[in-house]
Amino acid sequence: MEKINDVLEAYAISPLKMDQISSNTVRIEDAQKMYALKRSALTKESIENWEHVLHQAKVKNIVNVLPVYLTKQGHLYKEIDGTIFYLTPWIKAGKFNVKQLYQSIGRVHAATKVTYSVETENMNNQFHTYMNRCEEAQQILLHYLGDFEKVRYMSPFELLVCTQYKDLELILKENQKRVKQFLEEFNRDPTWNYCLCHGNLLTSHHLDVQIINWEKAHYENPIHDLAYFFNHEVNSYDIDIEALLESFSTYMKENELTLSELYLLAIYLLDTSEYITVVEQYINRNSSLSMINQVKALQRIYRRLTFGLRFSEYVGKVYDTIDLDDIES
Repeated sequence: MEKINDVLEAYAISPLKMDQISSNTVRIEDAQKMYALKRSALTKESIENWEHVLHQAKVKNIVNVLPVYLTKQGHLYKEIDGTIFYLTPWIKAGKFNVKQLYQSIGRVHAATKVTYSVETENMNNQFHTYMNRCEEAQQILLHYLGDFEKVRYMSPFELLVCTQYKDLELILKENQKRVKQFLEEFNRDPTWNYCLCHGNLLTSHHLDVQIINWEKAHYENPIHDLAYFFNHEVNSYDIDIEALLESFSTYMKENELTLSELYLLAIYLLDTSEYITVVEQYINRNSSLSMINQVKALQRIYRRLTFGLRFSEYVGKVYDTIDLDDIES
């Protein structure tokens, strides 16, 4: 509490009430306003990048980035004993609306986007290597499947792998198809978009029309934010998958992805490397997890992969270009 009072002194705030909302966030109320005081994970190495985000938001008038109050000395934060604190307006969390999140992050991506031409050789080599790994993954899974089926009484983990294998085959096949389409589109138009990415895009970081906690922000292709968001959200059983897909057009209206970016996003969502790793850890008996937690981990990855399949099918239905060979036949 002493640290908090020292921080508030730097902002000339005399608190009437303080509520601990989380381990890192305190709600502050004075005679005029309510504030959120954040104990950040920022370091001396990352602080410059975070300040750049706030500068870009101000210069480009990006209202979807939650602003930060200045101290009496005009600084964006107050450092005490090596810990960096910053102060923002308090925004009351309402009911989550995926359309609003798509709109908010889409506007940030669009406002900060820059496009560069890139060399095709390195990209082609990387994805041809990746395609080979996908083919190897199918053979690895088939080998493990054969071993599991030889066991008279399979463990819950082994039974789950055998049950999920048919879907994994479809996922691997779909992923290889998307890799080929991505390379075809990329070689036709070898450009790459960079924009300000949040780096930790979660439902809990979207309040009303504003996005909070930009501590992990960086510049990359916008699909990095979308892939992170999807992979995190579909871990939950109660997430509305249909809403995620049906509302995606809201994002596209704000920041229209190229066809190669849509294919690349599908590739990220269809990547089976983590699934293979969990199975190999089980085979080699080097997992620190109990049997039930290994089953849970595999099931979470499987949910993400099946969502990737749904997303790829959605891209095919809504955004894929018409194949001229199909028309001729």
